[in-house]
Amino acid sequence: MSWRVRFQERVADLPPRLNRLVVAVVITWVRWTTRVLRRILPEKYTDADPYAVLYVDPDRITRVSGLHDEKRRGWVVDGEWDETQERFQDQPVPTAIKQRFEDGLEWKETALWAEYDAPERFERECARIERLHDRIATDGYRSQRELLKTDPEAAWSGVNATLTPLTNEVTVDIGRDGRMLWNMLGKHRLSIVKVSDVETIPVLVFSRHRDWQLVREEEIAGGEDSTSSRTHPDLIPTAETDGSDE
Repeated sequence: MSWRVRFQERVADLPPRLNRLVVAVVITWVRWTTRVLRRILPEKYTDADPYAVLYVDPDRITRVSGLHDEKRRGWVVDGEWDETQERFQDQPVPTAIKQRFEDGLEWKETALWAEYDAPERFERECARIERLHDRIATDGYRSQRELLKTDPEAAWSGVNATLTPLTNEVTVDIGRDGRMLWNMLGKHRLSIVKVSDVETIPVLVFSRHRDWQLVREEEIAGGEDSTSSRTHPDLIPTAETDGSDE
């Protein structure tokens, strides 16, 4: 287990008030270092706030990033990683959720069954997914910030690979053509909204392809004279961030 994973687990287990303090320090540090490194290595770090929340159509997220499981928050990465052909929907969890809620199969008939050796763990996971699906169907899809205010227990129960609910949105990388590629966090939520009537969801961005970062820079340099319609969520100015702003 890496030191980063151990650190995340320890911070996530702290009492809420202490967690908020530590998270505020971490997020401030990440933002500051990203800005400094951007000045030193502009080809490797983005100008964007690494904790800015974008609102996107979940149907735009169809593939898995070639940087999957790598939390390169604020990085600009060149290469072919965004040419991945792995479809998000082909993974066991999205497949099983579609089979359950669209096709009406029993959980034991879905792709999820083969992923578990212990029936008890399988049943707990199925029950958890059912609760998440029902909550979204009843209350609508809420950002982690909103959920933390209205149902903190639910918000904290979903934290397993990050520091706090505030950094636990669905996460994506952005490829050279602006395509959003799923990376690491929010697999169950993204799978559920794809079979639900949800038009937009909040996401956080880890990495951007170098070619896409150049598009961002051209848009910023163009200002009001930019010829782009700026319909891409990453090109639309946003004031909403997650982390230490509260």
